[in-house]
Amino acid sequence: MIGLLMIAYLIFIVAPLGTIIHELGHALGAWLLKADRIEFSLGTGRRMSTIHLKRHQLNIHLLFIAGGQAFSQRHKPYSNVEAIVISLSGPLINLMAAAIIHLSASFLTIRLELLFWFNLWLAVINLIPFKWNGKHSDGYHVLSLLLSEKRRLVGKSLFKNMIHKGRVDLGNSKKNWILFAVLLVIGFIWGFIYWFFIVL
Repeated sequence: MIGLLMIAYLIFIVAPLGTIIHELGHALGAWLLKADRIEFSLGTGRRMSTIHLKRHQLNIHLLFIAGGQAFSQRHKPYSNVEAIVISLSGPLINLMAAAIIHLSASFLTIRLELLFWFNLWLAVINLIPFKWNGKHSDGYHVLSLLLSEKRRLVGKSLFKNMIHKGRVDLGNSKKNWILFAVLLVIGFIWGFIYWFFIVL
């Protein structure tokens, strides 16, 4: 009986909550990059309710436990680097949620432990580049954008200009700073995963 209750708790509480945290991460990334419109959808199937918040929209679907999606638009199209930031925001927020739960280990219950593992799993699985049945992970999207950005940057020799006489020189270019921040975030995410699974 307890096992069935835990399964129900995982399916109906933990999974939707972890998904909301993940998609809110994407929405937060888009909001920080001044998106003109953000549409947040929870679940799949027939739309049951729609909530409008100024230019933004929240959709709740019949099968609310079956995933979610955050979509954003901006009058000025996102650059590859900005799209990478938005893609990484979801897994990063999941990792932050898992870290907060882990740091409160002295208060950890089986319910919080399930939420911890689900957030960690969601972050890791989304960082792995894969494409399946017409859908792709955040990691796949980031990898595609990085390869596209690399091809563009190679022509401009940006990295050669950034690295000057053995030191990093980002100059005054906002795009250089954003790219550097993205690389730091990627390093932080993989460092956290390595620390948790290997060191602990």
